[in-house]
Amino acid sequence: MRCAIMQPTYLPWLGYFELIDSTDVFVLLDNVKLEKSSWHVRNNIRSANGKTTLTVPVSLTNGRLHTLINEAQINTNLQWKQKHLRSIEQNYCKTKYFDAFFPMLEDQINRAHQNLASLNAAVIRMIAAYLGISTSIILASSIEDVYGAKDLRLLSICKKLRADLYYSPRGSSIYLDRESVGGVITNA
Repeated sequence: MRCAIMQPTYLPWLGYFELIDSTDVFVLLDNVKLEKSSWHVRNNIRSANGKTTLTVPVSLTNGRLHTLINEAQINTNLQWKQKHLRSIEQNYCKTKYFDAFFPMLEDQINRAHQNLASLNAAVIRMIAAYLGISTSIILASSIEDVYGAKDLRLLSICKKLRADLYYSPRGSSIYLDRESVGGVITNA
């Protein structure tokens, strides 16, 4: 079985879905430390002025150094949802698939997600389904008895899922110690 593991990002790029589509199971690594200024909480869209950054406001329940992605609570006091949707609509309303895609994205963003991982996972699953990707997408936090950090954690997840092939995103493979993960790793 082919497996890939990545942190859930906000409105991921097309290559993210290419990786999902190349595997049998895709794991959203939601139980690792949140980097507040990372792609977990933000992304850029094209705009008339070049690019616009969309950021999901989150509260770090365990402080900046210890909050996991699935612990980051979305700040519901801010009007970020309307701003994001308006920016996306203004900048993409004339694109080919906008009318079919935007209502689904609008629905996902407007839902009352409890935390950042929930929002990102819902959007990722929705986009994957829209693209016709049938890969199983699961949360790492739903897998019991996973141990280790970094590449050992990835290996532990692969073993739990009985994956015999782990696809690493091209840029991430340099961080993996191929000896410690038993040769299951390949570049996607």
